[in-house]
Amino acid sequence: IVVCFLTSFMLQNMFQSFLIAAERPKFGLLITLAAGVTNMVLDALFVGVFRWGIAGAAIATGISQTVGGVVPLMYFLFSKSSPLRLRWTEFEVQPLLRSCANGSSELMSNISGSLIGMLYNAQLMRFLGEDGVAAYSIACYVFPIIFMVYNAIAQSAQPILSYNYGARLTRRVSSALRMALFTALGSGVMFLLIMYFFAPDIVSLFIPAGFPANTIAVGGMPLFALGFVPFAVNIVAIGYCQSVERDAAAMFITAMRGYVLMLLCFWLMPKLFGVSGIWLAVPVAELLTCVLIFVMYLRNRK
Repeated sequence: IVVCFLTSFMLQNMFQSFLIAAERPKFGLLITLAAGVTNMVLDALFVGVFRWGIAGAAIATGISQTVGGVVPLMYFLFSKSSPLRLRWTEFEVQPLLRSCANGSSELMSNISGSLIGMLYNAQLMRFLGEDGVAAYSIACYVFPIIFMVYNAIAQSAQPILSYNYGARLTRRVSSALRMALFTALGSGVMFLLIMYFFAPDIVSLFIPAGFPANTIAVGGMPLFALGFVPFAVNIVAIGYCQSVERDAAAMFITAMRGYVLMLLCFWLMPKLFGVSGIWLAVPVAELLTCVLIFVMYLRNRK
């Protein structure tokens, strides 16, 4: 059922960037809210009232994605006030290949997220058994929220960066990049402090106190949260490289962050620090990636 709506899902995500480039970010926000409210209402109706179970939830998700994909499609097709319009044109292979190359780092980043989850599960199962995996599942619930905030900052900045880069307005590019970095850093520090001071309360939302998994998660989540700040820098840096057509740099950073350094840290940190090293593997990899980005910046400041 979900696969039947993949086109709507892709359109919804694609048009969010187009709406920002078309100077309609508020309209994009309203469409996202409309799609989310549609999903919640139909979930309650199909699952709670009609008793369609998982199939009902899938149908509700698909309809909500259709709302998020079709409404902006109609806007770009028929709106006379939009600075961007969809129109028929000759198919060109070169721009398509450039777009695929530029976006490949995003693909690699999402694949590495799955790899990280597999590595965490394997190492925690080895050291702590099922309780360790249950403890890490809390991080799997919390981390996507943080990632979405960083991703929103990067995606909001990308149309501004790319537009001014194309117009050769380098001061505006630098200004937008600084604003994105400071916003992401501020968010990272805030998330780190929240996790450090309120880890027991957050963990208890998922696993009650007194269970072994709760104890493991309360001790591990503050260590895992140390990666929130460098991760913010890395996401913005990769987004910046994509925006100014430095796809090779974006792919290099993504490969080092999501594969080389991550695998190295997951192999080395548990050997050095035991269970704490498992929780610290991702933060250390993110920090090393941040250092790598800074070195690249110093070598290519112009």
